[in-house]
Amino acid sequence: ADRGDGASLPPYERGNLADHVGDDPAHVAANRAALVASVGADPAHLVSMAPVHGSDVGHVQGGISFGMAAACACAAVPATMMLSNVSAWYISPGHGKSLTVKSRVVHAGRSLAVVRTEVKNATGERVLETISHHVARKRDLKAHT
Repeated sequence: ADRGDGASLPPYERGNLADHVGDDPAHVAANRAALVASVGADPAHLVSMAPVHGSDVGHVQGGISFGMAAACACAAVPATMMLSNVSAWYISPGHGKSLTVKSRVVHAGRSLAVVRTEVKNATGERVLETISHHVARKRDLKAHT
C-alpha cells in the first residue's frame, strides 16, 4: 500500500491505515476499505496490528521464544563455540507478564557442547524446550592441538 491517496488529513498521511495514532476513525476506515477494494480482498480478512513498546509479555509465539532459547543456550557455552543445530518442541504459546529462560549444559566436550533450554511462563508451565548442539570453531580447535 502507498499513502498517495486516501481520506486522512495532515498531520497524517492521506492513506493512513493505523487506528492507534489519533487519526479520525472514519478516515482510517475509509482508507482500509479503499485498500481492500484495490486488491480485491474480502474485508472480513483484514487484520491490523499495532506496536507495543514495553517489557510486558501478553502472548508470545514460537519465533520469539525460539530466539530467546537460542540466545540463552549460546550464552551458556564458551564464546569459542558456535551454534550448530537446534531441535525444538513447542508446548504452548507464552502467556502472562513474564517468561523465564534457563539453559543447562548437559555435555561439555572439547569440540561439542549440548545444551538443554526451557522457556517457562510465570506459573512455571513450559512454553518451549530445546536441545542445541554447539561446535568449536576450527581455528579454536587448532589452537588446542
